[in-house]
Amino acid sequence: MAIEPININLDKLKAKLKERYPDYDFDKPVQLDRKCKLVPEGRSCPKKQDRPIVIDNNKNEMCVYLFKHLDEKSQIKSDRRCYAIVTTEEERTKYEQGTWYEGNR
Repeated sequence: MAIEPININLDKLKAKLKERYPDYDFDKPVQLDRKCKLVPEGRSCPKKQDRPIVIDNNKNEMCVYLFKHLDEKSQIKSDRRCYAIVTTEEERTKYEQGTWYEGNR
């Protein structure tokens, strides 16, 4: 079975989104998600030393730690991954060239 092409008019979609969210700038890129999903805001990651690191399609180094999540309201357990970006390709290049700034790791 062949996959049929999808006809999406991106300009029309972008216009609708700008109409709905007039204050948001859709032309700038989305900020990288560097937030650790294991801990509350402001605390350090407890798995930082043994977290599994992979490189994604955009050449970002990211944490893919798998953890069990328990929803306190419904008592449903689910598996989740962290997916926090640790470094980008540009940051690793700067580190290799000696212009790395401490604070990313």
